[in-house]
Amino acid sequence: MANSGWVTLKVVDPEIAFMKCVHSIGNLTIVVNTTNSQLGNKTFSDKKDIYNSQTRVFLTDDIKEKDVWTPLEIEERATKLLKAAINRWPYPKFS
Repeated sequence: MANSGWVTLKVVDPEIAFMKCVHSIGNLTIVVNTTNSQLGNKTFSDKKDIYNSQTRVFLTDDIKEKDVWTPLEIEERATKLLKAAINRWPYPKFS
């Protein structure tokens, strides 16, 4: 199973949910190559420990504050990041 913790958290159809979320912008963050290779397929708890000790990127701060990382948190973070991007780079208005 891709994320057995999601079964414990009673995520509906965890395999399908994982496939939908794994490459979502809400599930991605910026880390250096060495940190990325350490993260691999670790549990969320283990990844949080690595983020806390090795990541200084503010985009990771909201992940560090979470107790669980399920499709709900991933979707909420995706919405937050997309809103921030739209505010930062608004669509040009033409007269």
